[in-house]
Amino acid sequence: MTTHLSTGPFVGPVDVFVDVTSAQIAAPTPDLIADIDATYRLNVPPYTRYQSNGTALVTASSAAVAAYLAALPADDAGLNSGDLFWNGGFLCQKV
Repeated sequence: MTTHLSTGPFVGPVDVFVDVTSAQIAAPTPDLIADIDATYRLNVPPYTRYQSNGTALVTASSAAVAAYLAALPADDAGLNSGDLFWNGGFLCQKV
């Protein structure tokens, strides 16, 4: 798997995803299922995006991603190291 950080329209100004094969989508490992914060991208066209709902990989929608981002805090006050927050149009992680 390859993790990418690039500009793009999927998650606003920052698009973070992990490339996976169709075999990995068809039979995801427990690690893929457990990571509900990751976005997985099919590694060949049409580059469909998937996310885990905790029990299976499901097709990611822009509305679902927007709702997820809207629920994130606007700054890192009170967050633990590694927590995500949405700040000024950028997805950030507290270090």
